Amino acid sequence: MSNAVVLLRVSTKTQAESQTGMMSQENICLDYAEKNGLEVVEIIKELGVSGGASIDKREGLVRAMSLLEKGDTLLVAKYDRLSRSLLNQMLIEKALTAKKCKIVAVDNSGAAEEDPSSVLLRRLLSSVAEYEREIIRGRVKQAHKARKRAGLVCGHPPYGFDRGDNDELVPNTDEQKVWALVGHLRNTPLGKKKRHPWRAVAEKLNQQGFKNRSGGEWKLHNLFVINETKKKWMAAQ
Repeated sequence: MSNAVVLLRVSTKTQAESQTGMMSQENICLDYAEKNGLEVVEIIKELGVSGGASIDKREGLVRAMSLLEKGDTLLVAKYDRLSRSLLNQMLIEKALTAKKCKIVAVDNSGAAEEDPSSVLLRRLLSSVAEYEREIIRGRVKQAHKARKRAGLVCGHPPYGFDRGDNDELVPNTDEQKVWALVGHLRNTPLGKKKRHPWRAVAEKLNQQGFKNRSGGEWKLHNLFVINETKKKWMAAQ
């Protein structure tokens, strides 16, 4: 009996919290392992991880690959659970082939071999997964733009606002006062400079006892990110 490592992945926080997708993937993989004489040595779960993420950002995948030894199998429910990037899939396959391991996607287990037809099928499946990822990304981007134009929150509300009961933006008076001070400082000369640099603004906010949204001290990076986010929100209106 050879060993197998099961890799499960869902890409969103909602999917991770519901556990339904993970349970389905796990059952499919365990059933396949039992029927095909594979001993599952570990089940690795990637929660809220994009299939398009680079390999170095896939901690679960990297661990699964490190556990595999000669003759072992990396078991996934579908090829798009392994990756939604053709390039990444090819890199993963190359690394595991060098270790004399193989990848089996239960829904297309016949594509696990190295004959030309199996390789072609894997490439096609990965290309379709990558295409689907781009379609989904485009739809989400358009939906976010529409929500922003309607004044609704997408993700975290921008600094100076809170999320209302109906997902509308509600002014946060305290944060808006802080940002008004930031604007004043940015338009006020400092020494030979025509305005306060971001770093100097952060220092003055900290000196006056203001905290950032996380309750910590202000950093140049905080101010820069807020400013850029506000520009994007204004452009979307």
